[in-house]
Amino acid sequence: MPRPRSSASTTLEARVNQLATDFAREVVAALRSVPLSEIAALRTASQCEGELTVITNTTHTFGMTHPVDRITPGLVEMITHASSWLLQ
Repeated sequence: MPRPRSSASTTLEARVNQLATDFAREVVAALRSVPLSEIAALRTASQCEGELTVITNTTHTFGMTHPVDRITPGLVEMITHASSWLLQ
């Protein structure tokens, strides 16, 4: 007969499962992302005069998950650039 699990063990297992799920979503999102070279080509073709800001080491969601459990550096950088642009 299996031993009953402690609440700490169950909590740890749930957290590991959530992390694995989040990681898998990030990998899928990265695979679906548009390559930077294509973004640059589209920007050039559009004759856009605005600045192109590339936020590195993140995904199209800036590394955020749902539900939100933390604020990521990518999100902070995006908000900083966006708010600066909006306040011009």
